This record gives sequence, C-alpha cells and structure tokens, in this order.
Amino acid sequence: MRLFLFVLKFFLLGAFFIVSNNNLALSDSNKRAEFFLSYKVWLGEISENIVSATGHVIKLEWLPRTDDSRIIINSEKLNGIER
Repeated sequence: MRLFLFVLKFFLLGAFFIVSNNNLALSDSNKRAEFFLSYKVWLGEISENIVSATGHVIKLEWLPRTDDSRIIINSEKLNGIER
C-alpha cells in the first residue's frame, strides 16, 4: 500500500510540475491537450530511464571475486587429496 501511495504521489507531483513549469491553465482545452502530450513524453522518459537502470543493474557482477586456485585446493582438501 505504501508503494502504491508513493507512486501515486510521484505521478501527481510530476503532473503539478508540468502544469506549473509550462504555465498551463487546464480549463482551456488546448492547454489541456498540451499538458497530456507533455505528461505522455515525461512518462516515456521515465520508462526509458527505468529500462536503462535495469540494464545496468543486470550487467553488474553480483558474486564476489574468488581466486580459482584457492577453490581447487580447498575442494581437493575436502576430497582427501593432499598436494
């Protein structure tokens, strides 16, 4: 529920910024059409940023780096093989 309210507030705040920055009077139908176009562009930019950020997160190396020789030696010790 908190996530939903956060997202709702985010989109409402974005709409308010679009209205205030472009001095749009939503009572005028032409200005309302301009608002919806600007809002649509803004949502498209947000979705592109989310896709880009997700792509960067997926490309990250999440597992810690290990020394392969240490892994081989430890596995040999577990199997009873001594060097």
